[in-house]
Amino acid sequence: MLFFVFDILRLFKGGKRMKTNNYVISLLTAMMIVSQSPVVINANNVKNYQYDSIGNIVKQNESLQADIFNVDFSDGTNDLSPLLNQLGKTIGNPKIIESDELHKNIAKFDGSSAYLYPFNQEKYQKINQTVTMECMVKFNSIPSGEHDIFSNQQSGGIGLGLNNGKLTFFAHVGGSYRQPVSTVKVGQWYHIVGVIDGKEVKLYVNGQLQSTVTAPSAGIKYPTSSGAWNMVLGADSDSSNGAQSYINADLSFARIYSSALSDDGIAYLSDKAFAGADIEELKPQDINLGLIGSEGISENGQWNLNIHANEVKVGSIDKIEYDLVYDSDALNYEGVQHKMSGVTILEEEKGRLHIVSSATLSTNDFNIYATTRLGKLNFTTEDVTDTKTVTIKTENFKAYAQGKDVTESMTNYPQASKDLKIYSQEKFDLNGDGVIGAGDIALASDDLKDDIASQANIYPYKHVVILTIDGAGTVWDPEYMYYTTSNSILPTKQNSPEVLAKRKNVYAMDLLNKEFATSYSAQAVTPSISAQNYSSILHGVPWKDVPSEYQVTNDIAGQKYYADFNKEIAKYPSIFKAVNSAFPSRQNAAFAEWTQILNGIIEPDAQVISKGSASKESFYDVANYIKTDDFKNTAVVYMQSDWMDHVGHSTGYYNDTYWAELEQYDDYYKAVVDALKETGEYDETLIITNADHGGNAYNHGSSDPSNMDIFIGIGGQTVDSGKKLTGGNNADISPIALDALRINKPTSMTGEVFDQSAFLSQDEMSKKNRDIENIKMEVAGKSAALTLENPKSETRVIDAVIDLNGQNITSINPNGGTILRQSIEDDQLKLTISYTGQPTTLATINFETESSTPAKLSEIMLGDESGNEIYPDIENNVIASLTNKQHLQIAVELANQVTEEQLDKVVPVVVAEFKAALQEAKEILENKNALQSDIDASFERLASVMQKLEFFKGNKDILKAFIKQVSSLEENKYSQISWLEFTKALNEANTLINNENALQYEVDEAYTNLVTAFLNLRLIPNKDMLQNLINQANNYIQTNYTAASWNVFKNELENAKITLNNPDVNQQEIDNAVTALTNAIANLQTIDTKGNKINNTDIISSVKTGDNNAITIFVTLSLLSTAGYIFLKKKRK
Repeated sequence: MLFFVFDILRLFKGGKRMKTNNYVISLLTAMMIVSQSPVVINANNVKNYQYDSIGNIVKQNESLQADIFNVDFSDGTNDLSPLLNQLGKTIGNPKIIESDELHKNIAKFDGSSAYLYPFNQEKYQKINQTVTMECMVKFNSIPSGEHDIFSNQQSGGIGLGLNNGKLTFFAHVGGSYRQPVSTVKVGQWYHIVGVIDGKEVKLYVNGQLQSTVTAPSAGIKYPTSSGAWNMVLGADSDSSNGAQSYINADLSFARIYSSALSDDGIAYLSDKAFAGADIEELKPQDINLGLIGSEGISENGQWNLNIHANEVKVGSIDKIEYDLVYDSDALNYEGVQHKMSGVTILEEEKGRLHIVSSATLSTNDFNIYATTRLGKLNFTTEDVTDTKTVTIKTENFKAYAQGKDVTESMTNYPQASKDLKIYSQEKFDLNGDGVIGAGDIALASDDLKDDIASQANIYPYKHVVILTIDGAGTVWDPEYMYYTTSNSILPTKQNSPEVLAKRKNVYAMDLLNKEFATSYSAQAVTPSISAQNYSSILHGVPWKDVPSEYQVTNDIAGQKYYADFNKEIAKYPSIFKAVNSAFPSRQNAAFAEWTQILNGIIEPDAQVISKGSASKESFYDVANYIKTDDFKNTAVVYMQSDWMDHVGHSTGYYNDTYWAELEQYDDYYKAVVDALKETGEYDETLIITNADHGGNAYNHGSSDPSNMDIFIGIGGQTVDSGKKLTGGNNADISPIALDALRINKPTSMTGEVFDQSAFLSQDEMSKKNRDIENIKMEVAGKSAALTLENPKSETRVIDAVIDLNGQNITSINPNGGTILRQSIEDDQLKLTISYTGQPTTLATINFETESSTPAKLSEIMLGDESGNEIYPDIENNVIASLTNKQHLQIAVELANQVTEEQLDKVVPVVVAEFKAALQEAKEILENKNALQSDIDASFERLASVMQKLEFFKGNKDILKAFIKQVSSLEENKYSQISWLEFTKALNEANTLINNENALQYEVDEAYTNLVTAFLNLRLIPNKDMLQNLINQANNYIQTNYTAASWNVFKNELENAKITLNNPDVNQQEIDNAVTALTNAIANLQTIDTKGNKINNTDIISSVKTGDNNAITIFVTLSLLSTAGYIFLKKKRK
């Protein structure tokens, strides 16, 4: 049978590679012999040579020797060939165990493990014309993509493995890959041989030739990069002395011969390989069917359904068929993508698909989509009156083994069903954009306007489009370019005119650097490999920060669904899950040239329509989608373009070829932007564009800046165009998108809006000079007016948010409109008004009082008569009231004349208040919006403090001197009452001394009080003289004196005794009593025996009148205090 064989471009991410030197698919005419059924081992198809009866064959083939490579795990990992190749590296955890079927040791590879044996040019020279590869293997799964068991490839080379479910011999001969294929099953041992004989490339299975591809010219090309010079068991070589394309399989041995073995020799080796093996005949096993997709989708939308099948254990069933039944009134079948080889899907009638699969059934769980998914079905949804649930289910299942119906032999009959909720358009979403806002109110009938207004919100962005260029690093940096002249030299940042001229992009450079805000200091997440970065982009958390179960790699993404699969609660939901949680009726879309993103990074049950794009077509797929009606209700579109990474892997990063290939991205970006503008969606769409990583030489993954530095560009109506942003990493992409859509990000997302300066508030957007409506809020005194300027369409609704700043509203006049919503929350007024005609003055708002910080318009959305929503420019103005500042101006002028020298004489507290009042007054004079009440209050404050400028600091010198003099007085010398008054005055004087703000009159008053208290001090009197005099007087006898003189004496004596016993008596009173008593004694008239008077003055000659020293001290201080007081008075005057 003749077949056309295509040399397919096989791309890789880190481990994505293209096994050809050309960029285009070369069409080669070839002759291929293909076995259409899997090869099955049993007693009938093993030749089982009788070695003794066919002596010549036995003798010839017993001499066959694997002279280049010979590893038989029954003897461990040592190479038994004459070259004695050494095991260079073990990756992962391959295990050597005994096989119950082969009764010998084998190696078990788990899909992430391998053995590497270094090769070199000398060895390649021995096999550059003819070669035979031989191995014995059992595949534990047969996934899509490439997975190698015995291989050394990297832009050249040879290998045995699986490619999209087919056993393949990879041989780079005559300038391109020749790839004969065959069909195999899971769980069976195969003897596999690939031969290059100089004319043909052949593939043998179990001794039988399965496929042949002609090779028109001799010469086998091997990898040129020394990093790829490894023969790998369990995987394929990469370019950095590592492995890729791992496989889940068991391997008995692997051998390389420098000659092309004959058919008989190969048959002999096959029989020898199976000698002594006990391989049981397979029997039918139970089959499971699965239907995996999102739980809901919008009407008039698109929906994907993944169909799966597996078997409980390895069995003989080689074909299944069943019907998939669905509600044709709600769903339309549109086709299939990612269809497994051997699967056919036919729409036999509306609502029924007939599915037939001869693909190898795997025993893996459905999370291993590469081996269990038969295909991803595409459906569209019809209009539904109300949200409804439909059921998709399987019917009429049948299973076959070797053409025989074995359905009845299964224990459980396979069946599956899936419920799908189809959301009708939201009742209030009249314009169909997926959200409820001013446009919906404008379209509503009068009886619905109030209800819609109560649910309306402002959404500056209805859509986010994310455009990721794989391997693009910082290609749009206007100042520097990473560049290298050789793939052996690390690219470095350069800015010479000669280097910058190599970048030919005009459109993209203007878009990213003039219209968008862009960061060129952003970083890839570590490591700088695709899957790690795409999972961070779409799940909003750096790859290294998630548990190992969620650390997606390129290989894992090509095999398994994201780790949240089948979990009741998603631990790390993607952006699409976040959108679905906020807006269940909205849809999303994803396009990718590297389909591992769609299959292994985006959840299979996320509400997103995904499509694998052809090479260099992803931007156009996005542009075409934008032009469909589906886009209007779409929240997020994600896209990945693979071409620059493909160029890097095939010809190197940041060299001349790389920069030349970049030029075509002008057309790619323009296609998307033009589509948004043509459909009128440009203003309502935020565009985020970025790179997943950079690269150097032919690869990426290192921490070198050429690998880690990326760009993140953001474009939209609220973006500060031309702004150069700082920082960011790929985990920030989804959080930025969700923030723009005003959707709360999941708590698992640790990324953020890394540079808030990228975005303008609505009252800053006028700087962009858009030709768009402008809403002005002018505040004058106690009222504010909202007006519309530069109308571009017929406005019918405003939905505004006004910051009240503490002001209370007394009334709102809608100026002919109807107020639908007037609510206040958190000091913000939400005001929604509808109009029957084009308004100019939108509303007038009256407040209780004026304010120096009046209310301002924070945000507003307009709805026009067609239901479109316009996010206009806004302007806040305060119109100054007619105020009188003349009196304040005069006060300020007077205050300015006060000098610092004068202020030095004033108490500090007055100085501080004076300066503060003056500064406030000056600010109010400068404030055009100052209220009259504020002007008057400022004048009163300044005038009041200026009156206090005569509050001079008091001179405390005399007071201090006097305090020093009297502080030495002793309490025990003075009366208690006078001492208490004195200490009170002294304490008050000391307090005033310590008061820096004491005025002069206060100092004078304290001094006067202290002097007075001092002058009022009374010494404790000396009563000794009086006591002595009384004692003497008590000895006098009345009969000796005349009656008249005695009566006077007796009276003065009684007075003296009263004075003596008085505790509060002063010295003067004592002295007076002494004098009076002394005189009374002196005036006593004695009577002699004859009755004559006798003179008695001599009896008082020795009496003293007091302590003259104490009196002298007191008088001196009194004179001092009096003199000081008089001096102070004169000084003050």
